[in-house]
Amino acid sequence: MLTVEIMGFFEMIVHFQQLSDPLVLGETPEIGVEEYPDIDIFISTFNEPEELLFKTINACLNLDYPDKSKVHIYLCDDGNRDEMGVLARKLGVTHLVRI
Repeated sequence: MLTVEIMGFFEMIVHFQQLSDPLVLGETPEIGVEEYPDIDIFISTFNEPEELLFKTINACLNLDYPDKSKVHIYLCDDGNRDEMGVLARKLGVTHLVRI
């Protein structure tokens, strides 16, 4: 029993010693804007209020991404509501409808 306690004590010392060492990371390489990938954002909806979807789409449109032309937003509507198509056209996003 004493042996296990001593082993646990030394393990605790090693653990806290490892926690106290600062983590050293390498430098992140700089990449050009043209090297960023295209990203797709799918917003799925079923009877959500239009105001909520407006805020969600607006937040996606204002993402901090270097090349905004590589951000593709899709409004996926399961409810097949006409006002979702109007909202998508108004904000310039793709409207996908489930048939």
